[in-house]
Amino acid sequence: MKTLLAAAAVVALTAGQSFAGGGKHSCAPCPSTCEWKEVECKVMVPEWTTEKQTVECTEYQKQMVDKEVTVYERVKKERKVQCQVTVYERQIKQRDVTHCVRKPVWKEVDHCYTVCVPQWETHKGTRCVKKPCWKDVTEEYTVMVPHVEKHQEKVCTWKCVPVEKTRTICVDEGHWEEKKVEVCDPCNACCPKVTCVQKCWVPKIVEKKEKYTCHEWKQVEEIRECEVTVCKPEVKKCTRKVCEWVTEEEEYEYKTCVMKQEVKHCKRKVCEWTTEEVTRKCNYVECVPVCKTIEKTVCEWECVPVCKTIKECVCVPVTVKKEIEVPVCRMVEKTITQKVPVVTCCKPTCCEPACNTCCN
Repeated sequence: MKTLLAAAAVVALTAGQSFAGGGKHSCAPCPSTCEWKEVECKVMVPEWTTEKQTVECTEYQKQMVDKEVTVYERVKKERKVQCQVTVYERQIKQRDVTHCVRKPVWKEVDHCYTVCVPQWETHKGTRCVKKPCWKDVTEEYTVMVPHVEKHQEKVCTWKCVPVEKTRTICVDEGHWEEKKVEVCDPCNACCPKVTCVQKCWVPKIVEKKEKYTCHEWKQVEEIRECEVTVCKPEVKKCTRKVCEWVTEEEEYEYKTCVMKQEVKHCKRKVCEWTTEEVTRKCNYVECVPVCKTIEKTVCEWECVPVCKTIKECVCVPVTVKKEIEVPVCRMVEKTITQKVPVVTCCKPTCCEPACNTCCN
């Protein structure tokens, strides 16, 4: 639009100049002024929204299927075998054994020994003794006395406050349309078709924004007065008894035990050991090897194939319909305001008849 207005202004100026140079009458070129004017125009603006669409996708489901497999099992078989073995048999025999034996012989012998005999002796000595001495002493002590005081403190509380919000709703602004439909009688097929008018609803979904009020919880600080118990120190006096120990010397008697040695005589028996040789018969066991033929059972294992049916988990593909959100671009009409240049020519009073082209 700006380009068309500028081209029109250039054409008008060119025409005015050519007419003034080639005609009989001459006039000064018309002064032109350019002004700006605000014009409203409608444009299409893309707007992105999200819609739900139904799509088909493949999922795998687990199913239990019977399957035949071959398993090898071990079967036990027994058979008898003869073999020769060597067995040791025990035989009891006798032999003469000579060994030395010790025998005790008792004798009486004179014996001297020393004995310590205890005897008590009395002695005198001096010792220090501590005796208690009680005195009254005045002392100061501090006691914490509780007092109730009032304080102010901040408390956070929650209040329900109304809040205005905007939401988008869909409104059906459709209309009814009349359509002609040919209908035949189902009971009589020979009858001609009859044309009737049927009303159909044509939907038109329009998105609108509306305001609504909801309540939200908000945190608010409040100042409250509360009573607090505070302990303050107070000094008090009391009298109590204190014990002091005084050291004094005193004489005392004590006894001591003294051990004195005495020699004594006695007789005691002494044992002496003599050695003698003794011969005796003793039995002993001798193991003699003997060959024997025995029969024993031998076990053998053999692998035998066996068919078995087992259950196996198999994943089977299945087509499932799901709803997914898809971004959609729509062109929405929007009114905007922009400035456009307007060319203004001279007034008619300043032009001659030959300059009408310029003024027009």
